[in-house]
Amino acid sequence: MLTMILTLYTIITLVSSAAVKGIDLDEDIKIVVLRANNEVLRANNEDFITTIGELSRIFGRKRREYKKLSKDEIKKARSCRKKKLLYSTKDESCHPPTTRGPCRDGKWFVAVKERLDGVCRKPPCNNDEVFYDGSCTPVDEKKAVCPEFQQLYVNKKGFGFCDCQSGFSYSIAKNTCYRELVGGPCEEEGEVWSGVPKNSIPKEVRERLQFGVKKFGECQSSGCDAGYVKWSDNKCYKMKASTMCLESETGDLELIEDEVTCSSSMGGRSTIGGRGGGCRKGRAWSNRRQRCIRVFRG
Repeated sequence: MLTMILTLYTIITLVSSAAVKGIDLDEDIKIVVLRANNEVLRANNEDFITTIGELSRIFGRKRREYKKLSKDEIKKARSCRKKKLLYSTKDESCHPPTTRGPCRDGKWFVAVKERLDGVCRKPPCNNDEVFYDGSCTPVDEKKAVCPEFQQLYVNKKGFGFCDCQSGFSYSIAKNTCYRELVGGPCEEEGEVWSGVPKNSIPKEVRERLQFGVKKFGECQSSGCDAGYVKWSDNKCYKMKASTMCLESETGDLELIEDEVTCSSSMGGRSTIGGRGGGCRKGRAWSNRRQRCIRVFRG
């Protein structure tokens, strides 16, 4: 569940401008309207928190109504969801979220609350921007908006959230992201930091987080000899990477000639959801990392 901290003026502007532009904001996004003024109150969750949906109803914005799906359409939509795609009743096909899909120019295909299929909606921001923290934020990361080792992603509803960048996963205990395949916070000999399925983390724990983490990690036995790491093919390879690169957020681990190395890659500029540019679809150029980065994480 996403949480934003906004002023009352920003909240009114956000809801009203979205209504004028015909943009559907995610009703589940939480907003901190009043922040507790001391650590004791914050520890007891005394902040006044509401949601976009509740604010929309307060300001009289009606919820958009959609035609109900038939039993056959529901079956097709569930089949698409299993492939991490969204079903369109327009062409009866599956499409990736946050792409143009079956929509006409100027719109993209996204998920909406309480529906299995996708809908065509006007994007809330321009190309190379993500709707995050109440405003349109550039994804080129000239100014970091997410914590260290995290980046902006777009969910299937078309809204931004911070999550661990590629090759890193989140530690609930340490409240930060660590690079996978290396020791990270692990203290036991032979253990490395490894990604785990999101569903392995209890739902109530995930919902307490104030940003939309989808990639979690934990310490696990590497199953390899000292100086070797287990790659995605489940085989052990010699690690040949500098400590400086491993500790940075710009380096990527690569398997080259049976050795795992750490390097930075270069690329061209792009836009989100495949709406043009030089990076491949679903990626965008990062000035901070000097390469194309993945943007959509459903």
